[in-house]
Amino acid sequence: MKREMPNPFRGDAPRRPRPPDVGSDRKKIGFLVLLLLLVVGAMIATQFSGPKIVPDAGKETIRFEPPHGDPVQDPAPSPELEELEKAAMESLGTLKDGPEKIDKSGEGFLRFLYLFLKLPPKEVSGRVETGITATRLLEKPDEFRGKYVRLRGRLIQLYTEPLAVTTTTGTRDVYLGIMETRPDAKTVSFYLGERPVNAITGESMEFHTQQFEGQQLMRDWVQVEGIFLRVWTYEGEPHPNGKPRWISAPQLFVKNIQPTPPPRDRQDSHMSWALLIGGVFGVIVIIVLFGGWMSGKYSKDSMRMKMLEVKRKQNKNFFPPKKSSPDLLGEEVGTPEDPPPDAPR
Repeated sequence: MKREMPNPFRGDAPRRPRPPDVGSDRKKIGFLVLLLLLVVGAMIATQFSGPKIVPDAGKETIRFEPPHGDPVQDPAPSPELEELEKAAMESLGTLKDGPEKIDKSGEGFLRFLYLFLKLPPKEVSGRVETGITATRLLEKPDEFRGKYVRLRGRLIQLYTEPLAVTTTTGTRDVYLGIMETRPDAKTVSFYLGERPVNAITGESMEFHTQQFEGQQLMRDWVQVEGIFLRVWTYEGEPHPNGKPRWISAPQLFVKNIQPTPPPRDRQDSHMSWALLIGGVFGVIVIIVLFGGWMSGKYSKDSMRMKMLEVKRKQNKNFFPPKKSSPDLLGEEVGTPEDPPPDAPR
């Protein structure tokens, strides 16, 4: 009994065994995909790790209103202003660097208080020396002591401190602020001699607080202009191992304070880098996957290519070319004519 030959295009032909290296290739591709996921996941986890501000938790708006009325300050004449500034600069030596808090009843502090109550805001802005950062103040305090500076950063705390002396201007309170500067991320302490008002509009400033690591801290971005007094060293949060942490902060006496736009958020920047790196790595993996699939699909040893070769051979014309009738049957015979009438029948 004649058996029918298997038809490879019908699916009943014996299948070629899978090459032994196909599994290893898939393992490599799977490893690349897993590595991509790990890299992107690690970058996202690093970005979102650490203490975060609790959204919608403990938000408040603070406006500093004068409890006893603002003392009316008349612009000081130029000779008087020069004397105030000269006396304040001579007292810089009494404001020494160190961990001791500044003596708000001392002569040096009060002289700067009187000076900054009389100085017009534009006068302070005009004396600012550009290019001085909190980092430079910490590195060379003696060089920049008494210089007018402008710093930007995020306000952390701002609260009222009463004066223990009776001033000639009727001022009873000063305001102590702590901010973190940008882009060098240094802590800066500053004093205001009068309640904070917007240096541009003259209106009372509003500050917004939010809970952060269990504390109620401010979260406004501000710009301050004032004079550098000294470096204050204070004890901050301890290290994870329990050792005390000491922080050095430049201390200023400030005249002008105003809101400022926040810099581009680090979280957005890091997330952009994460997406960029992840996207590039993903494209590489896709190219590798597609290249491996195409090379396996169209390689000479693949079953698909062998079956296509068989099909091409089967489609060849195995029959001889069709010949004309004379070649097959001889000379063509014409139609016979009618016989003559006298021809025998």
